[in-house]
Amino acid sequence: SFGQGEWAAGLPKARAALDLLEGVPGVNVEDRGLLCGGMCLALVACGRVGEALQFFAEHAGDIADDCVKEQMLQLWVQEVNSPLPGDLVQLFGLAGAQLVGVALWPTDDGRRWRVQVRGAAATAGAQGV
Repeated sequence: SFGQGEWAAGLPKARAALDLLEGVPGVNVEDRGLLCGGMCLALVACGRVGEALQFFAEHAGDIADDCVKEQMLQLWVQEVNSPLPGDLVQLFGLAGAQLVGVALWPTDDGRRWRVQVRGAAATAGAQGV
């Protein structure tokens, strides 16, 4: 399921495989590490970044690939820095003017947001916007 991009469908299968491997002596450490790393990335792909970071912390000894950790942290930073609809955002207008607006929705490509400008940052702060 992971190879086909169906992350949510693959998570229960990966958890079951990990549970099986924990009781089997002599399991190849690299195989366990790959499975644990895949679990982390699958959790992130499903939007469960906090759970992925916790899983990584619990299985850090098995996951020897620092790229997994770096990718998870990068996706976490991206997620926490992304606005949600209704969030108050500060942006710059013409000539560097600081404006305040409300995030409405992301554009189709997901890289930018539509924002309804409410006014200048100084004015908005005084009015409690």
